[in-house]
Amino acid sequence: MLDLPRLRMLIALREEGSISAAARSLRYTAAAVSQQISKLEREVGLALVWRHPRGVTLTPSGDALADAGRDVMLRLAQAESRATRLAGMETARLRIATFQSASASLLPKILSPLCERFPGLGLEFVQLPRDEALQMLRRHDADVALVHEHPELPGGIEQSGLVAEFLHADFLRLVTAPSHAAAVWTEPVDLSRLDGEALIVGRAEDDDRQVLDELFASMSVVPVHVAEVGEYFIAAAMASSGIAITLMPHMAIPAGYPLVTKALAQTLERRVFLVTRDGDDSAAVSAFREMAFAVMPAARALTSES
Repeated sequence: MLDLPRLRMLIALREEGSISAAARSLRYTAAAVSQQISKLEREVGLALVWRHPRGVTLTPSGDALADAGRDVMLRLAQAESRATRLAGMETARLRIATFQSASASLLPKILSPLCERFPGLGLEFVQLPRDEALQMLRRHDADVALVHEHPELPGGIEQSGLVAEFLHADFLRLVTAPSHAAAVWTEPVDLSRLDGEALIVGRAEDDDRQVLDELFASMSVVPVHVAEVGEYFIAAAMASSGIAITLMPHMAIPAGYPLVTKALAQTLERRVFLVTRDGDDSAAVSAFREMAFAVMPAARALTSES
């Protein structure tokens, strides 16, 4: 195996152009550098330098070995940096701003393998509306944010100082009880079938509700709002009783209720984004980002249902 200090001397020799200058840059004596270069030549069995009155010049073999040596040094530096970052994960804390359905479905998929890999990582997370989550991130009160927006209602996720990366397309589904007549409707279900149907809806200020209201109005579809709720799991629980239909993003449909879900003829989606501060490459943020893309590949096409 080649001696790394000797490789460093060869690289310095090429950069400095003389043994004395290389010795000064490395804080060795010129005699020590000359001796070590000679040993390196014996190790590889090749002439690596041409000595001349004005200094030294590397031979083609010396140039090739110096190039390889620089690659080795770069990889070592990267390995040392990674080791330092991983060591920092043992005491790191990660503060996550997220939204309701991501807390129930997406976040556990990210955190489970992350905590298994880094058991010393401290975690905090809070559920907030999108704008508040982004404000927390800008104030450095959060380290990462999971947020969503509808293409029909762009929410200003792209902001100076923040980096928003697409994670997942979350499509709207019709959700009903197995006993309800809608459970046997043929897929995909056209929203025109909801005209006059009993419907559980979200709050008027919620993005999902606004998008649906506008779409229903454009289609002259008038469902009967039998309940207005602010939590998806409540809408799912009520729908499971068979009293009405509801519509919700696939990611928001809770487990544990007897429900039938059906695709819609109209493509309605929320786009989920991972948002970080520009330039924040801290160990905890980088690990979270890596895991998020591992469990929810962003290469998935925005318009393709999964």
